[in-house]
Amino acid sequence: MGVRNIGKTGGRAWAIAALLAGAAALAYADVHVIRVARNAPVVAAFGLTTAQAGRDLIVQWDPAAASLADAYSADLYIDDGSHPTQLLLLKGQISGGAIQYSPFTTNVGVRLVAHFPDGRVAQESIRIVSNGVARSRYPGSVTIRVGS
Repeated sequence: MGVRNIGKTGGRAWAIAALLAGAAALAYADVHVIRVARNAPVVAAFGLTTAQAGRDLIVQWDPAAASLADAYSADLYIDDGSHPTQLLLLKGQISGGAIQYSPFTTNVGVRLVAHFPDGRVAQESIRIVSNGVARSRYPGSVTIRVGS
């Protein structure tokens, strides 16, 4: 059994094929990284604040904020101990500028994530820690104010 010699052209073909495969893999990875980076949420100023209303929390944002002007929807995430809540807010609800929430715990996180027609996503978050405010009478209830 003899050793087969591929010669110069066979070796070159494999090298070129390997280089092309490597270039294709790098191009795919580059496009993927750019797509992920473009769609990654950026921190924005929505004017997110809270106020106390008895045992409830009023979560407010500025519907006139430039960072919310073009948003067509938003997700409002409420992290309240073992009771997470996610609300989808449409344009009219975003323009309302507030929700009233009855918390289960005295440590509540709120994150507002706005979605834009061009695929961008922006977010702002806050955490509210109260000093032993008694639990709400109807924990978990949410009232959404709809803007005009």
